[in-house]
Amino acid sequence: MNPSRISNEAEALRAVAHPMDGSSGDHDALLELIGDAHYVLLGEASHGTHEFYAARADITRRLLAEKGFHAVAIEGDWPDAYRGDRPAPDLHGRTAILVDDGLATGSTMRVAIRAVRRQAPARVVVAAPVASREACALLLGEADDVVCAETPEPFLGVGRWYLDFSQTSDEEVCHLIEDANPHGALPA
Repeated sequence: MNPSRISNEAEALRAVAHPMDGSSGDHDALLELIGDAHYVLLGEASHGTHEFYAARADITRRLLAEKGFHAVAIEGDWPDAYRGDRPAPDLHGRTAILVDDGLATGSTMRVAIRAVRRQAPARVVVAAPVASREACALLLGEADDVVCAETPEPFLGVGRWYLDFSQTSDEEVCHLIEDANPHGALPA
């Protein structure tokens, strides 16, 4: 790559960058840029950091409160897409078991627990093969039970504890769901 191009790109980034210090005004410039837009796209960093999710939550709150948004859709939340035309399961009075491939911060799972709680299940159980101790402690305050097979120290991230942490294709997920329940979401 041309060294002068790198320099120009770095200068352009410096010109628009806004340092964030955790204050309530961190996202003011972003909200100004949004103006009267009806649609805003917030990217999803797969397995983002706690800070990323906290920032996204703050931006979402401000879009609702200050910009008149009525809803915010988050990219990367796939369960509804995978379910296809099958109805969501009725969790009222049942035990809901929420499973993840690993829990680094627990932020995404905490949101899932809160969403499931709105459906009035009898119990909410969280299960993961590997998790940070901090994530397990956080989730114990939200779920009825948290089952983590391994809580290594230092944690170093979910993917480090798998021999193969490659992505599963959407097509493969859909086939697995169909194989597991070819007749749709039937009561247990």
